[in-house]
Amino acid sequence: MTTEATPAASAATLGAVLSRLVLKGARSSATPLAGRFPDAQAAVVTIFAGGGHGSGFVVTGDGHILTNEHVVEEARFVKVKFASGRELVGEVLRSDRRRDIALVKIGEPGNPHLPLRLGEPPVGSELYAVGTPTYEELYGSVTRGIVSAYRVLDGLPFLQSDVKTIGGNSGGPVLDANGNVVALVVIGILDRQGERTGVNMFIPIADGLKALNIEVLAP
Repeated sequence: MTTEATPAASAATLGAVLSRLVLKGARSSATPLAGRFPDAQAAVVTIFAGGGHGSGFVVTGDGHILTNEHVVEEARFVKVKFASGRELVGEVLRSDRRRDIALVKIGEPGNPHLPLRLGEPPVGSELYAVGTPTYEELYGSVTRGIVSAYRVLDGLPFLQSDVKTIGGNSGGPVLDANGNVVALVVIGILDRQGERTGVNMFIPIADGLKALNIEVLAP
């Protein structure tokens, strides 16, 4: 699933009113991520739907996964593959097309999962993206950048960063320096010739959860 889209590509909305869903997540981390990347990579998955793939990440121990709506599209069930090679079937529980976010659930509990940071990291702070760019074999790829700015496009808030993302990264997590999820990969900005600019927009995790009417509680 490509991230090279214009902001208007996600402008359609399902218009559905979703009931409030409360999930039990992980405690936020205050420990530097350096040296702990395998732990983060273990919670990032590759999602297969239709003829392509995207990325996603586990947010609860009982198997709730966040990704982009454009990764799952109209599918009710998707294939979820962990870095370990384990493959499971996931059910799409809810999605929001305008915010381009979806919630998937796998049946097996006890999964590694990532903590969330709902506040905005300051401009200039370090970020990491984890996902499966372009090819399935590149699962768990990590790229680094900084928070460049906060933008509002088509009435939606975005985190702007120079973290490099390409096709297949869609739906993967953007982590702060302590390994907390602050955003999801969604849009790579192209220039007038259709070339990548290195400017990328990400869905702030708090706004993504709000669109799905989800609250994730830490222990």
